[in-house]
Amino acid sequence: MNESSYTLLSKEFTECLFSFNRKFFCQTSLPLPVNHFITLASLHDDPCFSISALSKHLNISKQQMTPIIDKLLKNGYVSKQVLSEDRRCSSLSLTEKGYALLKEHSDEHVKNFERLISVLSNSEIKELDSSLNTLKKLFGKMFAAQT
Repeated sequence: MNESSYTLLSKEFTECLFSFNRKFFCQTSLPLPVNHFITLASLHDDPCFSISALSKHLNISKQQMTPIIDKLLKNGYVSKQVLSEDRRCSSLSLTEKGYALLKEHSDEHVKNFERLISVLSNSEIKELDSSLNTLKKLFGKMFAAQT
């Protein structure tokens, strides 16, 4: 592939992501602001983040991250454990309420996806399944260095 092919592929990929976001995720209302919800999802994936590590992981400044965490703590979605006598050194984790919110929202996405694929034939569903497995494998290779 030449450079212009990579550019075209990059544009098509980005367009596909934005289209998917608009047509799938935006159909579901989030019970929290997006940055708050993404923070919960990140804590689900790695249940022992510090505020600094979470801020870096999400590419959100620490100044923006602190009020997000404060609101999630206040609403009972996360808990904070101080790891040493230095109060700046702490670990965040999801509470049962945080897990329940993510589960409820995940279940809503599953139902929405099932509704959307109901218009596909069995062979199209198998093709979609195969394509998704291929994407997972390729994304695993593409993003391996970032994990």
